[in-house]
Amino acid sequence: WFILTATSLDVTEDPEKIYVTFQIANIKQGESGSAEGGGDQGGGGDNSVITFSIVTESLRSGVERLNADNDNKLLFQHNQIRLFGLELAQSGIKKHLDLLLRDFQARLEVPMAVVDGRAEDVLKTKLPHEPNSGIFLGGFFKDLFERSDKCSVRLIDFTHMLLDGTIAPVMPIIKLSTTENDEKGITFEGMAVFKDDKMIGRLDKDETLGYLFSYGDVHNVDIDVREGQDRAVLNISKLKSKRKIIINSDGSVKAELEIFTDLNLSESHGFKQFKPPELLKHLEKLAQERIKQTVMSTFSKAKDLKADVFGFCTMVQKYHPNEWEKLKGRWDEVFAEMNLDIKVKAQIKGTGQISESLEMEEKYNDNR
Repeated sequence: WFILTATSLDVTEDPEKIYVTFQIANIKQGESGSAEGGGDQGGGGDNSVITFSIVTESLRSGVERLNADNDNKLLFQHNQIRLFGLELAQSGIKKHLDLLLRDFQARLEVPMAVVDGRAEDVLKTKLPHEPNSGIFLGGFFKDLFERSDKCSVRLIDFTHMLLDGTIAPVMPIIKLSTTENDEKGITFEGMAVFKDDKMIGRLDKDETLGYLFSYGDVHNVDIDVREGQDRAVLNISKLKSKRKIIINSDGSVKAELEIFTDLNLSESHGFKQFKPPELLKHLEKLAQERIKQTVMSTFSKAKDLKADVFGFCTMVQKYHPNEWEKLKGRWDEVFAEMNLDIKVKAQIKGTGQISESLEMEEKYNDNR
């Protein structure tokens, strides 16, 4: 058996075909395989990983050809990630998802991501501490999922968003990076925004935070707050949200969002004009404004794209079914004109290691 650890799809010069790359964990160290389009040992001589690339009509036909050309067969149960190259995501991925859903071997809970570039490059890259980038990405998205379940989008999640028809599906974006030591790495770049099955735009990292905050259930995420030259880093230990949809008499729609968050102070630089007891209250106010501005920035970006990534449409459908029948045919336009009211309540529960705290305390004591 070939133990599949990752799959990627990219465009080819022929729009009727795709470039499929399979990443395989080589349990028979030292053996390599080949397939039409190339069978390469990943990682510059590290033969623990093999990649096969095939130009084919579909993912299914690629699997069939790989199985036909080799004694070993693909084993799908250990697949960690499915990647789509940027150009393919922009051209549409629905038919590829359909094939995955029809394939009895395809695992619905496998996370998916868009690669800012060609997806094959990620699978063929050797990382410093893990030659198998698929295994690395499996752990990478598991860590992101623990911060917010919206960070990891599985095949079943994306399919549900597509079937909804009005909510704008999203998918994480990752990118290959290079460190100062010329080592390869993979970074999280935000969220790809889709209209139907085509990527139409993106949320950057900060806008992605606004997207996550709007849904709530966020843990262990850092935010920066600044005031002039003063700066602090706050860690969100818990963030929850409460949503409400209002249909106005003129048919317009307004959303109300309440956010409650517990924070820990990780770093503080400056703010010497405040006494220590006053500083936490001031930072809470800055955190509230920072979170509010972040969500509003994301809301503005989504309205520009006419893409309801927040899922407000499902709330209208659930709580105002009669009105929904009138709005669903033009929801993109309704969403683009929506208003959003946000209230944020932030509490700093712990101070952690505050830089310059001794200097602030000394100044405070001298003035008493």
